[in-house]
Amino acid sequence: MGRAPVGICLLWGRELRYRLVNPRFYELIPDRGDVIGRTVGEVYPEIAERMNEVLLPIFETGEAVEREEAELAFGGPGGDRGATRYFNSTILPIRGADGNVAGLLAIFADTSEVVRERHHLERELSAQHELADVLQRSLLPEQLPQVERIGLAARYLAAGERARVGGDFYEVFEAHGSLFVVLGDVAGKGPEAAATTALIRHVVRALAMYERRPALLLERLREVLASRDDDPMCTVVCAVVDRPRSARRLTIAAAGHPLPLLVGRRKRAREVGSENPLLNLRDAGEMVESSVRLRRGDRIFFYTDGLTDAQAPDRVLTSEELVGALSGRENLPLEELLDNVVGWACGPEGRFRDDIAVLALERR
Repeated sequence: MGRAPVGICLLWGRELRYRLVNPRFYELIPDRGDVIGRTVGEVYPEIAERMNEVLLPIFETGEAVEREEAELAFGGPGGDRGATRYFNSTILPIRGADGNVAGLLAIFADTSEVVRERHHLERELSAQHELADVLQRSLLPEQLPQVERIGLAARYLAAGERARVGGDFYEVFEAHGSLFVVLGDVAGKGPEAAATTALIRHVVRALAMYERRPALLLERLREVLASRDDDPMCTVVCAVVDRPRSARRLTIAAAGHPLPLLVGRRKRAREVGSENPLLNLRDAGEMVESSVRLRRGDRIFFYTDGLTDAQAPDRVLTSEELVGALSGRENLPLEELLDNVVGWACGPEGRFRDDIAVLALERR
């Protein structure tokens, strides 16, 4: 027992009197001198109540007890060990000649260093989470604009580790009498993705002051990104509503991004807009765009591929499946529509493997 890497002690009687201890016992808890013949209350009065709560019921139940990372706050004499410590322990009942529990054999190991290190890491991670949450919120509009005859709703779901900022984003703003809707997906997570996301959002707003055509705006954005050394990979869809008060025409261009879906009152949902190569392909040529007429009650549904990949690799939703899901929900309010479709895509377990950004626009 002298070479055991764990502390061992035999407590006898309900008064919990030390009958036997090994050398390791004195190394793991504050040294208060020879404990043999003395009770726990006499040697360690500061933990006696806690020990009684745990140990005395064993005399009645006769069942062994295992505890992980049990916290004991030592005080008074004991020098540098007069502090809170954590132990993993197993307490076994020892029966006397009459068959009743007469004593307890406690075997314990000090886990204080491991527990404190974990607590430290948890505090650091919590701070990182808080910082990431603040940063993530800064990469999304605080609120969607209020536009006459236009309804807007959006949802953002962050996947994976909370401390890693995602690259999905959306932006909605007015400039020179037009309403701009931009939604995109920057590859990767963390500071690099966040920096690229912030750059795209601010560049798009600046470009919209001079360029109202989505295709030309994406070309200028591609030039800006091409000037960066990291050459980030990203997809973006840009849509412009001319004269939002009448909301009669929507022009759309997508660079490597899923095309939005038009949901009409009397027609099946369908893809609209024009596809173009990824933004990071510098020599991809001119961007193309196309327009669609919006009638009262028409809705445009924008999304990132995190929605269709929510249950990947087990299942990847096709645009046709998404069209089918939207086609039966024409009468739902926009907010309810987004919750409904996101819930459908994520399945009954609410699982999704990548960030999801969705946005809906309705002509009223």
